[in-house]
Amino acid sequence: MVAVRQTDASERSEYRVVRFDGDLTVKQQVIARYLDAQEQAEALPYSSVAVTPANYTFHYVGSIETNGTTIYVFQIAPRKKRLGLIGGQISIDSATGAAVHQAGRSVKRPSVFVRGIEVARDTNLQNGLAYTRVTRVVIDTRLGRVHTSKTIGG
Repeated sequence: MVAVRQTDASERSEYRVVRFDGDLTVKQQVIARYLDAQEQAEALPYSSVAVTPANYTFHYVGSIETNGTTIYVFQIAPRKKRLGLIGGQISIDSATGAAVHQAGRSVKRPSVFVRGIEVARDTNLQNGLAYTRVTRVVIDTRLGRVHTSKTIGG
């Protein structure tokens, strides 16, 4: 499948299918379920999935130096298993407090056909502000893996 993904200011996705070749089962069981799961995740209120002390516990792992900046690394774990929450790591820029890297695996599956969802988001800062953000998602389904990547800014 070849599709164009567009997002508006709220970051809600819309897809325009350009071409689809292949098995109809894959289209109905993998691609359609992925799009449904993404729509469900985007419909959740931001406050219910935000990486905050209300939703997560934080455990300090350590710090690293990169390009003359100290980055603090924390292991994060959801306080409750809810759709849209991940277990993983977050890296925070010491100068700005901005999350420059987030990575983890979903703690609750949106469907029996989805084995797991891995998410990684990297934010590049310029003059202390988010300049580009790249989000990568890998969805492991019973019928295969789906990879997607989205870049904002730059």
